[in-house]
Amino acid sequence: MKAELAAKPLDRVLVHYLTWVDRLIAPRPRNVIFSEDFWKTPMPDDVLGAVYTLHRKAVAGDDLSPYLSRFSRTHGYTGSPEERRKAPSWADGGKGDKDFAVHVYETHHLHLVPMNENLRRKGQSDDLLFVNINRTQMRFLMMGKHRSFDSAELRTSVAKARKEDGWVIKGINPDTRSEQNLGKMYRLGINSVASVEGEAVMMGIMSSGGTSFLYTRQADRIMIFLENWDQKLDNVEGRKEFAAKARIPASYLRDFTWGFWYGDFCVVNSGGEVACLIPWSR
Repeated sequence: MKAELAAKPLDRVLVHYLTWVDRLIAPRPRNVIFSEDFWKTPMPDDVLGAVYTLHRKAVAGDDLSPYLSRFSRTHGYTGSPEERRKAPSWADGGKGDKDFAVHVYETHHLHLVPMNENLRRKGQSDDLLFVNINRTQMRFLMMGKHRSFDSAELRTSVAKARKEDGWVIKGINPDTRSEQNLGKMYRLGINSVASVEGEAVMMGIMSSGGTSFLYTRQADRIMIFLENWDQKLDNVEGRKEFAAKARIPASYLRDFTWGFWYGDFCVVNSGGEVACLIPWSR
């Protein structure tokens, strides 16, 4: 599999990496907000306690990896077409290398019970917390189950949140007759709009293969950066120019290499100093 990736153009390797790493959640302190409908359904005390724990961890910037799906550790680039992993079939061909909710809805799900080092959960339940994430904020969207991924409830919750975030397409009257087919369309990798209070809301920005436009755009930004600066940084004057424009100490460019911290594209020097050059949206 490493040989297959090594043979691919760099921009495609970057897309494969971002496709996987966006299943994770970078540990940053975030303000937590709740969707309008989050508290409309009563919750048992144990669920309330778990929600409080996740709220506290999100605000503190703690590592939420134990609460993610174990597939985030095992399902990534699958290589040749013969490779298959157990996962619901959709636009990715059923290979299991893409998280449906993350790609289509930009929505992560958290388990209420953390994993141990063997990727097992003691007291595993079917309860899931669906969240929207950016670099400074986490929205607790809704409580659901594993069957919620294809539910109208999740689509509606996401659509309302995206309308609140400004993802409204002006000048379009949505056809509410197609609402019942939206789930099937998204599973086929077909972009469409949802109707929220008579307005058209864009739900996902993905290719027919299920790859989010956000990943290809981030890869393009990195490639453009490398084309503009990679050779210039081979000499002292180029490094000085770049350090001034990037507003980083010149020492960061001494014996440096490129690297990632989750989706952030960074420069890392031999002393372990790191500067983020192209931030990821989450």
